[in-house]
Amino acid sequence: MRASRETELAKEYPIHVVTAWLGNTPRIALKHYLQVTDADFERAAQVSKEDSAESGT
Repeated sequence: MRASRETELAKEYPIHVVTAWLGNTPRIALKHYLQVTDADFERAAQVSKEDSAESGT
């Protein structure tokens, strides 16, 4: 649960703030807790589709 919550918070607040709240460091958060979510992939795919549509490819 810590990893998912830290990932959620990091999307809304600066990493130094999140790690201070949760009691670790940015280095530890990046190495052990922050995750790529399904929503990240979906957002990237949507941006890619929009870019393709704008370029006409």
